Amino acid sequence: MKNKTIILLFGIALIGCSSDDNSNNNIGGSTSDYLPQQQGNYWVYDVNSEEFSGRDSLYVSGTTTSQGDTYYTYETYEAPFGFYSGLMTSGQSRSSESKIFMNGMVGLGDLFGEGLDFDIELDDFVIFDGNASQGQVLDSESGSFTIPYSPEVDLEVEYTLFSKAGQNYSNYTLVNGDYYDDVKSTTLAISAKITANIVVSGFPFSAIILETQEILNSTQYYASSVGVIAVNTNFQYQLNEIPLPGYELPLPQNYQSNTTEVLDDYLVE
Repeated sequence: MKNKTIILLFGIALIGCSSDDNSNNNIGGSTSDYLPQQQGNYWVYDVNSEEFSGRDSLYVSGTTTSQGDTYYTYETYEAPFGFYSGLMTSGQSRSSESKIFMNGMVGLGDLFGEGLDFDIELDDFVIFDGNASQGQVLDSESGSFTIPYSPEVDLEVEYTLFSKAGQNYSNYTLVNGDYYDDVKSTTLAISAKITANIVVSGFPFSAIILETQEILNSTQYYASSVGVIAVNTNFQYQLNEIPLPGYELPLPQNYQSNTTEVLDDYLVE
């Protein structure tokens, strides 16, 4: 059992950098080394963005079995602030050799404001592979769905979700001064296109309000024998104007935000 406590620092704005970047090397190891999922393990993160700050206390709450595979469930003591904690508590994960698979939900409704239920479901989606090379795509999926936004407007969403292996670090230093050995990063990203189908005075009209662009990019840093030590998540988009005189969708025209989650305390077995 390992218990580590570090001093809490407020005002975290950016993820720290490694003092020894070995991005072209593969550091071997099983998945359990990089995400110890023993029931009762916990991680406490300081979460900061331009809009809010808080603390997420994430812990392994239980296990389930499906088709011979063991899945782990996660909870937080309060509603999660951070993207990573929100993802982990949305479903369940399992490990197999060097990979971590996730069942859950990526919810982006808040990105576009109230009334837009933008959720992407994960079904045994690979979010980490300890044996992958830098830049290797771990998993991907594409799809589309329609959101009834208002009586006059339907939004047709086309999206692509993918995960990609990032750099490997022999040691990695966080902004709070703490450092960890044997760290691997992975990125989860979403690009999307949104078409508004509008009925104006009884006549149908369609317009692309979101050209295909990346709206989410989240990088997680996994330390051997510890788990996720830091997360850096960017949300952004730029909407087109509706080419109808006097007509505007009640959505923010553009948005950009960065959220960091930095490990403050943990206990793993």
